[in-house]
Amino acid sequence: MDALFESAIRATFIAAATALVLRVMRVRGPAALHGVWSGVTVVMLLLPVVVVWIPKAAIPMPTVDTTSIPLLHQPEDTSGSLASPAADAKRPAGIRDSWQPLVVLYAAGVLMCGVRIVFGLLQTRRLVRSAHSTNGRLTHPACVTPVTVGVMKPTIILPTTWQEWSPADRAAVLDHEQEHVRRHDPLMLLIALINRAVFWFHPLAWWLHRRIARLAEEACDTAVLSRGHDPRAYAESLLRFATRTAAARGRWDALGLQMPGRGVAARVSRILDNDRQLTPSRTRLAATAFLCSAAVAVCAAAAPTMSPRPQPPARQSIAGGPAFTQTQGQGWQVSSGAHFDLYYQRLPQSRVAEIARVAERAYERVSGDFKHDLAERVPLILITRQRDVPTNSIAADTLFTTTGAPPRADHILIGLDSFAEQSDRIVHELTHVFLFDIIPVASRSFPWLSEGLAEHERGAWNTRDLAEVRQAASAGRIPAVDTLRESDRQWGHAVSDFIGAEFGQDGIRRYLAALRRQPQLDAAAEMAFDISLAEFNRRFVAHVANILARR
Repeated sequence: MDALFESAIRATFIAAATALVLRVMRVRGPAALHGVWSGVTVVMLLLPVVVVWIPKAAIPMPTVDTTSIPLLHQPEDTSGSLASPAADAKRPAGIRDSWQPLVVLYAAGVLMCGVRIVFGLLQTRRLVRSAHSTNGRLTHPACVTPVTVGVMKPTIILPTTWQEWSPADRAAVLDHEQEHVRRHDPLMLLIALINRAVFWFHPLAWWLHRRIARLAEEACDTAVLSRGHDPRAYAESLLRFATRTAAARGRWDALGLQMPGRGVAARVSRILDNDRQLTPSRTRLAATAFLCSAAVAVCAAAAPTMSPRPQPPARQSIAGGPAFTQTQGQGWQVSSGAHFDLYYQRLPQSRVAEIARVAERAYERVSGDFKHDLAERVPLILITRQRDVPTNSIAADTLFTTTGAPPRADHILIGLDSFAEQSDRIVHELTHVFLFDIIPVASRSFPWLSEGLAEHERGAWNTRDLAEVRQAASAGRIPAVDTLRESDRQWGHAVSDFIGAEFGQDGIRRYLAALRRQPQLDAAAEMAFDISLAEFNRRFVAHVANILARR
């Protein structure tokens, strides 16, 4: 559905750009207009394939602060991969909550339009098969006016009274219908109908069908007049057939083009005014075709992208290293990489580059496990000693002001001594940043789970935590998941290990996706694993007793 709605929007821009080109180039001939709008119809029908499969060309937009502008589109998660909760919030709640009914409604519309097309094709086939040949012409009593039917092999079927017409009427009628055959207008009409069935919700698809049908008739009128037929006699003939069609109370459902066609009044006026638009020169046609093709290419493949927020003017680029700038606060420097802004004091660039590489590897690991990317770079503040890392918000805010780091809640503060001893510590801290982006409500509601997932992602057990788990297991005091407290980080680690062992990494992603939608333990277990919380607890206790207690 996302691709379909995006295609509808792109088609609107394509049609608007095409109309502008036609107006600027003053193309008014019906044959040329029919060709252009037929091309737009074909492009619109193919747009869903283009949107899904063809790479987009990024079109840079004016520089803005992207932190305050939501993305236009992100696919709904269907496989356990994790988009941020903000991505869910981007989609209007009404659409998000009623997505399935919309799919059913769309399918019903396509089915109704498709049934009409199939019925029309069957009627056409029946009409051709039951037609009789009279003096080399096919006739049928159901036809009150001449009609051209047939998609691959267009066929002209005349009323049974065609031999009673005047020679001038017969000649004009046959020239008109032969022009439909030559141009393969029934095929284009069928394509327009299919496009209308696919985009039945879009007014443009209905307009294109009417426009193509009318231009086909006008193009054939122009061809008839260009062969020397009298305009007044031809207009009178057209009106007589229109009267017969009205007396017959409408048309049958066969897919075809009748002589009166669409817009009879306007066509008659045009014929009587002798308004035969001159055929555009080849140069103008070529220029029009080029401009329309360029407009289609841009509107179909362009992907507008917002330029990132401008960096401070003092930031420079060093050959072979990251960008950096000197701030005013006590000699702090900042180096910007792909996913981090590293804030530090009095460190050689070689050491900064080494830490940046370790941090980027950690990001690739966590991002790959969670199938998720953060929207902005993470501020990574390097403190000389781990014991000097602020432990309260006031001290942390003071540090952010001093370093020039943005006042946000997703910083990573780490001591250089701790970083040297435990390079995987950044994996733990970075996991917290990802979890606050993926499940902000659950991270606050179940801090034991966030801490446990961070330890699980780091891949190592704290010796004291593991000893506590073993001691509780040997005493038969393994708690249920829904009884865990804020400080039970060791049990959060055990829960994460259990999910990873029982359901794999994909299970962890599904569990997080469920917590993002329903930040409740019972609802998340049922949504992610199709089991009750009681069954989840039973399996968790068995895992701890049989696996963790024996490590």
